[in-house]
Amino acid sequence: MEYVRTPRRTRSSRDRGKRERLFYAKIDEIEPSDEGRLLVVFSAINARSDGLWNAGPDSYFAIHNNPDDSVDAITRSVDQIRENVTKYWNRAFDYDFDTLDSVDDPLSQLSICRITIVIESNHSIFQVRDRFNTWFRIRLDEVVDNNPRTTLPSIGFALSTWHYGFQWDAAQLRRFIDAQVCSQQESAAMEAVLYAQGLHRHDASISQLEIALKPLKRMDQCICFNVGQGLCVGLADCHGRVLAYSDYGHGLYSKGGGTTPHSLRYCRHESNPAPVILSHWHFDHYAGAYRKVGKPVKNGVWVLPPVGSSLRPGSMRLVKTLIDAKCTILPFPNLIKANQPATMTITTQAGQKIALTQCTGSLTGDPNECGIAVNVENTNPDGTLSKWVLPGDASYDSFIDPFPNAVIAAVVAAHHGGKISPFNLPQRPNAGYARLLFSFGKDNNYGIPCTVEAATRSAYQKKQWVFPSNWTNAAVKPPLPSYVDVLSTATWEKKQPVSPTAPITHIAATWTGQEIVDDSHLQACFTMSLYKNCPKQTFRILR
Repeated sequence: MEYVRTPRRTRSSRDRGKRERLFYAKIDEIEPSDEGRLLVVFSAINARSDGLWNAGPDSYFAIHNNPDDSVDAITRSVDQIRENVTKYWNRAFDYDFDTLDSVDDPLSQLSICRITIVIESNHSIFQVRDRFNTWFRIRLDEVVDNNPRTTLPSIGFALSTWHYGFQWDAAQLRRFIDAQVCSQQESAAMEAVLYAQGLHRHDASISQLEIALKPLKRMDQCICFNVGQGLCVGLADCHGRVLAYSDYGHGLYSKGGGTTPHSLRYCRHESNPAPVILSHWHFDHYAGAYRKVGKPVKNGVWVLPPVGSSLRPGSMRLVKTLIDAKCTILPFPNLIKANQPATMTITTQAGQKIALTQCTGSLTGDPNECGIAVNVENTNPDGTLSKWVLPGDASYDSFIDPFPNAVIAAVVAAHHGGKISPFNLPQRPNAGYARLLFSFGKDNNYGIPCTVEAATRSAYQKKQWVFPSNWTNAAVKPPLPSYVDVLSTATWEKKQPVSPTAPITHIAATWTGQEIVDDSHLQACFTMSLYKNCPKQTFRILR
């Protein structure tokens, strides 16, 4: 019998006529919300996805052997699921399937989404010890809003966001029923569905990283682009052309809608594309790959964070998206498990050093703490050494300093300035130039400029970083006094303009503050009309 798939854009046939939705989900993020509640983001798969049922030889992700099995009847063994999933990835890396938008790709039969809920801090899911590595069954009730404007639900509701190809396709606001721990059999089956052995076959070697990063020209600017409540850092030349990216995200989390600027743009080129180093598997750090203006370029290079024995639903989808774009995928190996030095250092053709360091957190724990920290070292004209520190969302004590003899020139604040371990925060140099860069979005969910806690600001101040006295307006009243170290992409009290004619504020650092730099390349790049209905961006860069 010929196996005929239905398009992924149609609802699962097993959902038709059902008001309730059931999902298998893992926690991606837990953040403070208002009134002592917590914002929880899950990466989820619809438990009634057609791809979880056996419908022929291409049912690589099936956990139910028989088409008539109920959702609770898992009849395929873990070994069989793993074997099939590994076959899928082997074929995917050989480009045997069409793109994810096509019905010919078996992964298109898994309905993958993000589920965001706001719940009380005493909810039972927070009693689970290994919460980031636990599978939950989430039940959602009827649709309340098929076109919600907010990206944050109120308590008692859940927002499910679906994405296809290079754009957001649909979001639904539903009533939240409950979240319970999956049975052992369900958990084992879903771990097998996300089995990562097929990805580990492509773990990067130091020679592969050298091929990707050694050709980089001289990096003179560390530009933290205003992408909203996310992170996208460009390591750029003196004219602003991005030579490499550390993260490639855009904004999330707002009470009144998304935080992404309306005129979002990326410095993106079909020829000689900038490699992307992804710090960790959080959507706000790679979401640019799903935007039309940021979609991955053919022959681009993506260095991906380490993974354990299994992926997460969202990261599985990103990998396939990059394969479809014919990108070179370099998963960072689990050096710590292999008892190898945790850092790979590449010297570029310009003589600068870029170090990728595996963070020490467990690969089955908080994704913030188990990714890649990026450090760049430069030799200044007077022979001294300077460095840029880009930790992603990782706490500073989660990675070793690969350049202990270099003086800090710039730090992109960990976790957008949010809650991190209080230990080992970077000390500002006793004298001279230094910048501390904060990336967060207008009207973000957290309510204060440092996005989570006033203690964050206090901790940096104890390390001698100088904040503006009018911190909430720091990004909107240039020029700043020369003794102020802190720059931010947005503010809490004053909204970032969304009109394409209003300037967007990006922030940047150099090595000594004396370099002659400009944004002439970006002025040309960001004002091109690449696509219909994509607005040009007018901007300024604070340094």
